[in-house]
Amino acid sequence: MDTANLCSIPLIQADQICTPPNWALWQRRLIDIMNEAGILFVDRYTRQDGTLVWRDNWPGMDGSDDAYESFYTFPLFYALGGSPDYLHLANKHWDAITWQFTEYGQVYREFDAYYDWIHHEESYLYFYFLALANSYVLKDYQRITRFSGFYIGEDEEAQNYDSKLKLIRSPINGSRGPRLEMTAEDWSTHRRVLGHHIFPLPFEDIPDVPGPTADWNDDEIFPEILDIMNRRMARGDVPLNLIATSLVTHAYIYTKEDKYKG
Repeated sequence: MDTANLCSIPLIQADQICTPPNWALWQRRLIDIMNEAGILFVDRYTRQDGTLVWRDNWPGMDGSDDAYESFYTFPLFYALGGSPDYLHLANKHWDAITWQFTEYGQVYREFDAYYDWIHHEESYLYFYFLALANSYVLKDYQRITRFSGFYIGEDEEAQNYDSKLKLIRSPINGSRGPRLEMTAEDWSTHRRVLGHHIFPLPFEDIPDVPGPTADWNDDEIFPEILDIMNRRMARGDVPLNLIATSLVTHAYIYTKEDKYKG
């Protein structure tokens, strides 16, 4: 890890004492309350190993982002003045959630196996805040170089990026590479939500499926919906994939290697 630039940060020394303004006192009070509240949250909703008290099984490609989001503010809170306990908890729960969702099947090699970049970014904002709180963790350095490799064509198993066409090959991508054909199992948890809230169909011209809405939980209709999504939506780049640049930028900040710039 290149720490030369980190070590050259100017030192600011305060040598005067004054009465703090009321807003600062109230902010400190708020931090004290949050120091207590976060521990209560952890005690109630997680096991001693840091995993969520939740289901034994969870199918499809959904959910890990929500688990990471439960703790992503912990390292940020520590960086803003929270208790050092929150730096420890931030790392503990990152590892625990990663393990838990690896067991479920959504995470592979510590990164979502495949998902869209709205959900990737919701997960990995947590990862960026870990670096903000402490950028000297070797595991995180190793992780970001591996993760970014999924999106610059370096990783043989996750060939998401087409270097000739300069595009990401599918809207659904991750540590297992581009998801060029989705399965019913991939959508198993989404279907409940889409069916319950009567979401519009992705296309208006699906054969034998009248629109503009349909019951996504209907086992006769859903195969037709999935088939046309695979034919029209599973291949090629989308603007949303531009969010992957934040991951590669994070690798550049860590390493200063030029390969992450182009």
